[in-house]
Amino acid sequence: MLEQTTIFFFAIIMGAVLSVAYDFVKILKIVLKLDGIKTFFLDILYFFAGGILTFLFLIAFNDGEVRFYVIIGEIVGFYLYRLMVGTAIVKFVCRFLRLTRKIAVPILNFLRLKIKKIVLFLASPLLLLYGKISCIAKKSLQISKKMLYNPLSGILTPFRGKPTQSKSTGSDRTKFFRAKFARRPRRTKSRKD
Repeated sequence: MLEQTTIFFFAIIMGAVLSVAYDFVKILKIVLKLDGIKTFFLDILYFFAGGILTFLFLIAFNDGEVRFYVIIGEIVGFYLYRLMVGTAIVKFVCRFLRLTRKIAVPILNFLRLKIKKIVLFLASPLLLLYGKISCIAKKSLQISKKMLYNPLSGILTPFRGKPTQSKSTGSDRTKFFRAKFARRPRRTKSRKD
């Protein structure tokens, strides 16, 4: 009988350990602001890990036999921890993390801006060189005034938008291609009579 009582008290401690692990999961959910599906998978992971710990506990203390008093001991330990200190610890840790975030975020933003300024200062000669090369490339790529260069995508985009219609021969695009690629008649020597 003494052995069953000892196992029952160890089961209470095991329930308290599982409750601490659940508090850790709960703090993760609050701090990371997880949505429904992520919370679902985190809970499934917690219950899977809790089941493995319970199984290992049963193997170590009760030769793998599942007894009703072991399960009751874990439930009692879980809820005793939750009622005594569990909610207070979760509130304290969440407040501490929020305070830490309020202090750390402005410092990290300040450091990020300083690092960005240093990187831009060091990279400015490269940016100037890139600007000159792209300007030269842009001028060499433009065939006519109708060809537009899109600096965001880095590709040639001819005739962006709707082409304007001309009264006589069609669109400006047609005029451009006819002028550029039309066959030119051969010049013949004119005879002077």
